[in-house]
Amino acid sequence: MFASAIDTNLVAAFTKVLGANIATKIDDYTIDPADQGKVIEFTVAAKTLTLLAAATAGANFPLLIVNNSSGLLTVDADGAETINGSATALLRAGDSLLISCDGSKWIGALTSENTAALGAYKASDTSRSTTTRTADPDLQISGIEANVAYAFDAVIFVQSDDINGNIQWEWQIGTGGVLTGNIITSVSIDNPGFNAEQSDIYTWANTPIVGLGSLNLTSIRLTGTFHFTGTPSAAMTFNWALFTAGAGDTTVKAGSYIRMKKL
Repeated sequence: MFASAIDTNLVAAFTKVLGANIATKIDDYTIDPADQGKVIEFTVAAKTLTLLAAATAGANFPLLIVNNSSGLLTVDADGAETINGSATALLRAGDSLLISCDGSKWIGALTSENTAALGAYKASDTSRSTTTRTADPDLQISGIEANVAYAFDAVIFVQSDDINGNIQWEWQIGTGGVLTGNIITSVSIDNPGFNAEQSDIYTWANTPIVGLGSLNLTSIRLTGTFHFTGTPSAAMTFNWALFTAGAGDTTVKAGSYIRMKKL
C-alpha cells in the first residue's frame, strides 16, 4: 500500500542520515540517553515505550519509533509531560512516529497506514423474490481489524419490477466481531415518500423500504462510524431480501458499494 511505502522510505531516509542504528524491542521499554537518533522498532503488540523526561533528553533528541507488530503500541511521555499536547501517542500496526524534544516537551509526526480503506463494489445486478435475507454475493468486506474505529459509507442502488416493490436489509458480522459503537448515523433515500427505520447495529435488521415503484431506480445512502473489539472470523456482509412477498423481483444494482476507512 501507499502508506506502507511511505513508512519504508521514511525509515530508509532516517537511517541514512543518522546511521543504520535500529534497536528492536519485544518488551516494554524506556528510552535511554544513548538512544538519541535511533530507530526504535517494536515487533510485539501491546507494549509501551516510555520517553525520557524532556529536561533529560534536552533539545534536538530525535527518534523514529516504528510499530511493526500486529497490534497497538503506546508511546508514553514522562510524568505530566506531553507528546503533541497529549499524555500518550497510540501507534497502530504499521504506524511510525518521528519525534523530537525541545527540552520541555515532545513533538512528533505520525505516518499511518490508517488511511487505507476497505471496500466492496457490486459489479453485476442481483435480483431476488424471496423474503429470506441472505448475503449479497458482492457486498462483503473482509480484513476488519479489532480495536480500530472506522468511518462507514455505503450507497445501494435498488430497482423493482413491481409498483409495490420493497426491500429489507441487515448487516451480518462474522463470529468474534463485537461492535461497541453505532454503525448508521444517517440514511438518505432519493425517492420522495420513502421511509426507513434506523437503529444501531445491534438491532438493525428487517429494515423495510416499501413502495419502490415499478422500474424506479432508488439509491439508499448509509453513513456512520463503528468500532470492533474483536476480529470477525468472516466477512461483514450486506444481507437483503424483499420485505413482503408477491411484489415482483427486487434488484440490487451494479455500482452499489460499501466503503470503510480507518479513523
